[in-house]
Amino acid sequence: MSRNLTLGLLFAIIAVHVVLAASFASVTPFRTPGLLGGRVQIADVGAPDERQHVNYVLRLAHGGGFPVFNPKDPNLSETLESHQPPLFYFLDAAWGTVMNGYMPPAPPATEGKEMSQDDGLKLRSLNVLIGAFTIGGVFMLAFWSYGKSEVALAAAAFAGLLPMLAALDGAVSNDPLLFCLCTWTLALLAKGVSEGWTTRLALTIGILTGLAILTKTSGIVLLPVILVAVLLKGERPRPSATQFATALVPILVLTVPWFVRNTNLYGDPLALGAFGQAFGGTAQAKDLIGSFGPAGYWIDMVGGYTIRSFIGTFGYMDVWLTNNGHRNGEPGLYRAAWLLIAIGAAGWVLAIRQEPKEAKRVHLVNGLFFLAVLLTFLKFNMQYFQAQARYLLPAIGPIAAAVGAGLVALTRDRRLLALGVIVLVFGFLDVFALTRLPGQFAERTGMAQRTP
Repeated sequence: MSRNLTLGLLFAIIAVHVVLAASFASVTPFRTPGLLGGRVQIADVGAPDERQHVNYVLRLAHGGGFPVFNPKDPNLSETLESHQPPLFYFLDAAWGTVMNGYMPPAPPATEGKEMSQDDGLKLRSLNVLIGAFTIGGVFMLAFWSYGKSEVALAAAAFAGLLPMLAALDGAVSNDPLLFCLCTWTLALLAKGVSEGWTTRLALTIGILTGLAILTKTSGIVLLPVILVAVLLKGERPRPSATQFATALVPILVLTVPWFVRNTNLYGDPLALGAFGQAFGGTAQAKDLIGSFGPAGYWIDMVGGYTIRSFIGTFGYMDVWLTNNGHRNGEPGLYRAAWLLIAIGAAGWVLAIRQEPKEAKRVHLVNGLFFLAVLLTFLKFNMQYFQAQARYLLPAIGPIAAAVGAGLVALTRDRRLLALGVIVLVFGFLDVFALTRLPGQFAERTGMAQRTP
């Protein structure tokens, strides 16, 4: 495939993702109260935890400094994200100031006068832009891992048209920045393992890793994967001690001050103790296991919610790609998407056996990162019921690359068939979701016209 055609298709995929993310941002209510599940009144029916993320942004924008997380705060529902590292919130505060020319009133002033949907779109637009860089990172990760433009395009299309990723990139949250930084770190690790290390490459990996941890502490899962990539033997020499130090220093410089602050405030660098106190009132795994049994909890609840929310569940996981909006409704759309993923995974298993030994070293690094993210997700759900696949999306790069490689391998000489299938399946799901969401959100916010 020619370079010009490859770049043209890549830019088209990125453009489509930007349009999708902006579309999800435009149809999702911003700081709008309504009913959750038709029964429970909540302060915001839009994107998950977005209200609390915005509160953090507004605090920084109005010179309030870093928030101090208090698990006993009577207003905890408004400050639940105050334990998060600050990078995304600094960026969005600056972005919002530039976009607005001023920032709307800071909480609690906004409690009586909520921000407008237009204010929300401006704050959300930063993640729309970040999402574009994520799709570019997925392309490069797949290309440096598999060496084929067809695989890289299929992987970029998988990520770019995945409804859940587009919806998250259209909301105010630190997740999209984490996805982007993890994806580009893995892409550069693939380049180092496959093509050889340079000091500049090591420095960039170190900076991206430090920034990922400053975005969300779960970015620390990159650390053991980087160590494995550095220690792997192969035809290419390992990074020198100087290059390893070049990667390590920016990680320490960027993260240690924040960890010291957390230790002084909360008694541990990751603020896990304070976080655990705050989550004590949420759905506990042990209680649900007691009610539904281990199989019912892990297979039906964690498994069922996760496989659906990977493709797309919206609002507070109460808007589904089903005819009646209920999780037990017609699951055909989810099955179609997961059938495509399963076919791609099977093709990847078959294709990986034929890969040269050097290439398998890159796949090992990608696989270890996915495993680290998965184990973190499972450990979290061993204590709290949080079956949200967005916690798996830091690994969107390895997932998309594997599915893309598998589909390309199965289609063989039909060079763009895998890309076309992904576009058709996920494109339909995106259109379906975007036409469904306005009515679903209208019902939750009380604006729908109901007939007897």
